[in-house]
Amino acid sequence: GKHLYQKYVCKMRRKNGFIDKLRLIYDDYTNHVVTNQRFMMNERQKWNEITKEKFAFMDHNDRRWTFTQVLQVGEFLYDVLLKHAKIRVPLLTEKNTASNKS
Repeated sequence: GKHLYQKYVCKMRRKNGFIDKLRLIYDDYTNHVVTNQRFMMNERQKWNEITKEKFAFMDHNDRRWTFTQVLQVGEFLYDVLLKHAKIRVPLLTEKNTASNKS
């Protein structure tokens, strides 16, 4: 369930443009560090300035799944695996038949 929730969060952030906006913030910061502007303003001060300007949109929280939801999704996927996945384990069957023959 947790793995599926993480995929959900990544997909929603990509859909909402969160990742593109975050990339723009880091582009601004790296441009500051790479150019001679870093001598005019400390890197930490510049980072604080950029985040103050552009991080307002990032203050929202994603809708978190409750523990029960995560658990139910995990149990459902586990049940699907148990009922529909056919796992062949030839090593175990070979050992059992070899010990029965002896």
